Amino acid sequence: MGIPAFYRWLVDKYPKSIQYFQQQQQVEEQQEQDEVSSSSTTTTPLKIDPRCNNVKFNNLYIDMNGVIHNSTHAKGEPSVESIMASKPNTDDTIKENIFKRLNDIIVTTNPSDLVYIALDGVPPRAKATEQRRRRFRSAKDIREILSKGPKQPNPRHNNNNNHSSSSPSTSSPSTSSPPITTDESSDPSTPSTPAAATTPAVAQPNYLELLDKVFDSNSISPATEFMNKVNHWIGEYISTVLAKSHPHLAVVLSDTTVPGEGEHKIMDFIRGNHKNWSESTSHIFYGMDADLIFLGLSVHLQRFFVLRDFQSLSYGCSICKSEYHMSYECKSALAMKKLHASNKEGDIDWQSNGINTTKISVRNIPSQASEADIREIFSYYGEIVDIKFEKAPTKKPSLTAFIQFGSVDAVKDIACRGAYFYVNNIKLTIAQYYKDEKVEVESPLIEEQAENAVVEEDDGVYYNNSIFCTRLELDVTEKDVVDFFKPTGKVESVQFLTTPRRKAHPFKFCIINFGNLDDVKKSLTMDGKYLKGNKVTLKKSRPPAQKEPVVPEEPKPKVVISEEEKAEKEAEKEKRRIEKEEKANQFITIAGHGMNLDSSYFYLGLAEWDFERANELFIKFGRALSKQEDEYLTVERKFEFVNLDNLRQYIKYYLTFGLENESQLDINNCINDITVMCMLMGNDFLPHLPAVSIKDGSIELILGWYKDWIHNSIKSTGKVNYLTVDTNIIYSNFSELLNVLGNWESVIYPDKLERMGKKDLARLTHILKVSKEREDKEKEEAEANGRMASEFEEERNDILTSQLANLQEGELNYYKLKLQASTSEVENVKQWVCQSYVRGLSWVLKYYTVGCPDWKWSYNFHYAPLAADLAAYCKEMVVGKGFKDTSHIEFKLGAPLQPLAHLLSVLPVYSGKFLPAPLADLMKSKQLSTFYRERYRIDLNGEEVSWKGVVLVNFIDVSALESLANPIAEQLSKNDPHIAQLNKLGNDIYYLQGDAQSSPDSYKIFLDQQKKEEEESSHTNQSINNSSTASSGLNEKDFKWATRYLITLSPQDSDLYNSLD
Repeated sequence: MGIPAFYRWLVDKYPKSIQYFQQQQQVEEQQEQDEVSSSSTTTTPLKIDPRCNNVKFNNLYIDMNGVIHNSTHAKGEPSVESIMASKPNTDDTIKENIFKRLNDIIVTTNPSDLVYIALDGVPPRAKATEQRRRRFRSAKDIREILSKGPKQPNPRHNNNNNHSSSSPSTSSPSTSSPPITTDESSDPSTPSTPAAATTPAVAQPNYLELLDKVFDSNSISPATEFMNKVNHWIGEYISTVLAKSHPHLAVVLSDTTVPGEGEHKIMDFIRGNHKNWSESTSHIFYGMDADLIFLGLSVHLQRFFVLRDFQSLSYGCSICKSEYHMSYECKSALAMKKLHASNKEGDIDWQSNGINTTKISVRNIPSQASEADIREIFSYYGEIVDIKFEKAPTKKPSLTAFIQFGSVDAVKDIACRGAYFYVNNIKLTIAQYYKDEKVEVESPLIEEQAENAVVEEDDGVYYNNSIFCTRLELDVTEKDVVDFFKPTGKVESVQFLTTPRRKAHPFKFCIINFGNLDDVKKSLTMDGKYLKGNKVTLKKSRPPAQKEPVVPEEPKPKVVISEEEKAEKEAEKEKRRIEKEEKANQFITIAGHGMNLDSSYFYLGLAEWDFERANELFIKFGRALSKQEDEYLTVERKFEFVNLDNLRQYIKYYLTFGLENESQLDINNCINDITVMCMLMGNDFLPHLPAVSIKDGSIELILGWYKDWIHNSIKSTGKVNYLTVDTNIIYSNFSELLNVLGNWESVIYPDKLERMGKKDLARLTHILKVSKEREDKEKEEAEANGRMASEFEEERNDILTSQLANLQEGELNYYKLKLQASTSEVENVKQWVCQSYVRGLSWVLKYYTVGCPDWKWSYNFHYAPLAADLAAYCKEMVVGKGFKDTSHIEFKLGAPLQPLAHLLSVLPVYSGKFLPAPLADLMKSKQLSTFYRERYRIDLNGEEVSWKGVVLVNFIDVSALESLANPIAEQLSKNDPHIAQLNKLGNDIYYLQGDAQSSPDSYKIFLDQQKKEEEESSHTNQSINNSSTASSGLNEKDFKWATRYLITLSPQDSDLYNSLD
């Protein structure tokens, strides 16, 4: 799966790293169209979409995981309705879907030399641990969907008045209970709804019977009967279909008997063979996992592309809404209007040729931003001559900046090209600045607040010696407020109010009364400080406004319009429309040059329907139309691809901007550093750091810190202090990044942790209450029947009671809440988790760059350590242990599990049908049953939906599993050749002209023969590829687009903000 939300972020930040295909057939049709158009003056030739790259590929690599999933079950969440309506998947249907999918990929990419097809084999234990979580969740999800039955229609929507459009069927947050996840999917601890108590019981169909119609995606695992069939189908496809359609190709099949994840088997093949290929060899890698992008970058080869299914996430123009270009490339009349505005109202200066100011105003700048931050985000557009700041009179602390550039072009690019700039995820408001005096406040709300602020400063009135405090979290108590104001004065009383706004996340307001006026004035200096993680806003309290009595207005007489009057108004309206349309058509004739009706209306509207001025404006705007006409060849898109050459150019431009000597930077080493840093946001092998995620801007923070770190290290030492050297992480450098992440963590995470802690306390209390009642009932029934009561509930209650007592003891702690560490164990647990996480980072770096270092290692914690603790651990490794980097961490390569043992380790009981019966019985054995309990919890971990939560299944004892499973599997293999086939470990199979060969030497012979043929040919495939796979030619404006986001390195108010009056 890779890093969550990474691909969406990539498309938004680096849009031109995403490109499309122009099929050869479409190109030929285009050429025919051009030939026809060249002999005709009336036909406008269609152009090829500029986002397309007609690349010629040498080698195609296919990770079959996405192909199989798309061929077996529909995308999206299943439902009872969709299952009942669907037809059961037969082997023939799935086989046909797989063949069609492979054909689409191969025909689209049209490789000239090689196709490598890889299916997932037995993975390293680090990945198997994540596979186990996913398979348990998959089984749980489908059973829950079926057990609930079809979605019931909302009765409010089934009435004759049809209120569905105006009354959405969403319940108020104030009336709905928060979700309580239990340790058991069928746990009766979930309270029944009132409707269940009052509605008569109606016999419902048993929808769990539909399980037979549902394709169990857990069968897509090595050593299952289904994947054994897929192995044979792919071999058949290669030797029959592909051998006939592309006989010149060498084909390699790495099926499920070959250990390793599909994508990593492909990377091992590339690393082992790239020296045998020409430098101009081009590669395209199909797969939907985001980590393929990091894998492609990690091999440091040119002409490398990642093929993906088309997702409609691509960029477009925010000005004219075209999908074919970016807003900074827009040449429509709308864009020209922005460029020719003479003031902030957008009026056109008829005498000038466009913008004539070199200044902009920037509002909504977060108070954490420094002058260096603002210079950083805007310096890409031109030289900053002068910059001034002032505090903004806004409710939330912010800054306003007035920036003067050395040229008008910088203002055009920033203010008029449709770009949005963000600091700390807050969108900046940018406008051209035409006056030397202070810019007026545009927002009426801000004007009112500014006016009130002045009154409050000058009038000297403090009502009842009190102040008004806003935006307090609901859990803030009177004691918290009193303690907060202790440094400034004694609080006499606190009166809390709850705002009716923002029901989804309400805040408290309070009026705080002090004993004297001096304490009031001192307390106002606490404005903008943090109380329990929230920045508070303080104002002087005002006496309640005296409301004047409302005098009811007399109802106005209803105006009755006759049918004749209505008809007359409609006729007049139609007359005006016809007159305007006639004028617009008349202007089309006058203007010529492809003028259309929409553009005619646009220019005449700007010119107040003056033909002469409209034509003058049309010429001034370069004869641009209201919407840039993109007459490109439209095609149905099945795929898109990531151009890693372009992505490397984006990254290199960002990191080297401002350096005097770009050659000082090793971009390959930077790629390795970025790979490790991005692993902190979570992947298939390690959980994300608690306060680190893409949606919160962590990746922007990481990249921003890394650029500063590189530039500062060059300035101070004359060389780059990388985070990694070869396959090792340098502790001292890496800890500097962790310190920055830890600073943000200390501000944004405590409140989140506290909320999670309260929910967990409520959950445990609730479950214990229900479970204790169930335990007592079981004991009563057992005594009545003369048998022993089950010990499970009693043991479970003891564990939950211990967890509850642990959380209630002392202060709330991350390791107590998430890893169930007792107060005395916190320090030891913290050390273990940090040690394991650093080991995991070292394992991941090696796995991505050189291959699997250890088949048996896995991270056996559900959660990552805090960034601050990880930073302290890395520092201790240097200062206390004397280690410079992670080279002291040793891995033993070992061997993968046997296929059937691996299958047993990842499947839940629900999917035990895919195992031979003797192995499936081990799930219920005394030694292993604790690892297959169907009662497990999904911790939302601060998220809103369960699929983003953490699946808390037990980590399996691999040694115990192997000792029990391997003898059984070996005996079954001796007795049954079919089971022996499922449990065997194999090697890659090489197909040359459809013939299967097991030796890799056959592929080397093929390469030698290919080179010989190329030397004899004057037009080789390599020369074609050399010209056609070059980068698409990004320019400086493309690079600037990727610099619009900035996260400040510090979460605290900057010295700049604190220094301003």
